[in-house]
Amino acid sequence: MAIETSELIDELEKYAAQISEQAPSNLDLALAHLGSWRVSDLLEHLSLVLERAINRIGKTEEPKAGESATGTIDHLEQYTETSNRLIATLKTTSDQTPAWNWTGSNQNSAWLKRRMAHEVAVHSLDIALALNLVQDVNKYFNPKFASDGIAEFVNVFLGRLNAKYEGSSEPFSIHIHANDVSDTEWVFLFGTTTIEAKQLHQKCDLALRGTASALYGWLWNRFAYENLELIGDHTLADKWHEIVKI
Repeated sequence: MAIETSELIDELEKYAAQISEQAPSNLDLALAHLGSWRVSDLLEHLSLVLERAINRIGKTEEPKAGESATGTIDHLEQYTETSNRLIATLKTTSDQTPAWNWTGSNQNSAWLKRRMAHEVAVHSLDIALALNLVQDVNKYFNPKFASDGIAEFVNVFLGRLNAKYEGSSEPFSIHIHANDVSDTEWVFLFGTTTIEAKQLHQKCDLALRGTASALYGWLWNRFAYENLELIGDHTLADKWHEIVKI
C-alpha cells in the first residue's frame, strides 16, 4: 500500500508533537524495555538522530560529525527545537533532493522523510507504553502508515540484522499477514547463515496474523505477540525477539 511522503510528514509531525506533550512531566520515567534508558535519554537520542538528518539533506556523502554540546543540556528544549526545525525543513524539501544515508541506496530526501517518520513514531510508542497510554494496539498506528513501516523495516534494516546474525542450526520461517490492509504479507526465512525476507504468501513454521498496527509494533519488539493470532510453533515468536535487536 503506497504512502505519499506528505502523509509521512503528517505522521512525523503528529508523533513528534505527542512526544512533546507527554515528555515534560516524565523526564525521569524509566523505559524498562529499552534497558537503562529514561525519557530524557530518549529525547537526547532523538535530538541527535534528527540533527543528523537535517545535516544530511543536500549531501551526497556522509557529513562530518558536528561538535558535541557541552555543559548542562535541556533535553526537552533541544528535542522540541530540533524536531520542529526538521519538520519545517522536510516540508520544503523536494523528494529528489540528495540526502546521504548509510544504506548505500535511495540517497534522497524521500528516503529520509520515511525513515524519520518511523523513527519518531516508534519512539513515541516507547513513552506511551511506559505511561500505560496505549489503549488499543490495533489502533495506535493507522493501518496505511503501519503497513509502510513493516515494509521499511525490511527494506532498511534487514542488512543490519544479517550483519549481526549468527545463524541458526535449525532454519525456520515466520509469516506475518496484516488483516486490515492489502499487500502487507511477508515471509522471513532464518537460514543457517542469513535472514531473507520476501513479500508473498507462503506456509511457514509460524504465522502471525493481526492488524498492521499490532504487527508493526511486534516487529519492533514493542507489542507482545499475544495481540496477534499465532498458527504453528509459538516458540518462534520468542526467537524473533532474541534475534531481532536493532
